[in-house]
Amino acid sequence: MKGRAMDLPAGIDPDRFELITNQFFNKVTSAREQIDINKNVVDPFAAVIEAAASNLSMIEWVRAEVDRQLQKALSNHVGYYHQELIGLLPGWESTGTSGGNYDAIHRTPFQTNIGSYPVIAEVKNKHNTMNSSSTSKLRENFISYLGRPEFKGYVAYLIQIIPRPGRNTDIPWVVNRYGEWDKIRLIDAKTVYERSTQDPDALRKVFEAIPVVLSSKIDLSKWEHDLWRNLYGSSIY
Repeated sequence: MKGRAMDLPAGIDPDRFELITNQFFNKVTSAREQIDINKNVVDPFAAVIEAAASNLSMIEWVRAEVDRQLQKALSNHVGYYHQELIGLLPGWESTGTSGGNYDAIHRTPFQTNIGSYPVIAEVKNKHNTMNSSSTSKLRENFISYLGRPEFKGYVAYLIQIIPRPGRNTDIPWVVNRYGEWDKIRLIDAKTVYERSTQDPDALRKVFEAIPVVLSSKIDLSKWEHDLWRNLYGSSIY
């Protein structure tokens, strides 16, 4: 690879990381190529006003609209990418695209705030990814799984890659109409990465390794670390 060398946390296979990242990049590229801005009806009144408010020409607005549609199309791909990255951490396994109602599993004891337990986990990109219906469904799935003999003694985690600001934590996941249960918990990705690798900078290192893998496709000199630090703060750095 061109550019600087990757500084991945100990225990993460660099070849697997490179493979997974390139696969994700290829999915992004494919999704972008398939976007047809004319496929859906666009409100021309809103488009003109939005372009004017954003100080964009209509050509620039079209480019921005393509990017917006790409972001929407990529939500599932991004979630799967994070799931596969979690699966690279020591002790963790991704369940792939056919894992049922959980995304990853740690079969040996994992350090939690209530002791060390094996874990099943669902991975979500952001704290606001789920609506009330999907939240209730996931909670019910966790209850169901933890009631099975094969998951006796397990903890169920909802892992948020980007948690609410200032909410890097490991706490019971409380959902309306359900009581609190210590073994169904909410945790941020930074904590999962740190506990899995014993490296407090593990998530940052993984994040900063992505442009290194893609260095043949992007200009690393344009990778604005300060911008990312300001945007995501303690959730990554």
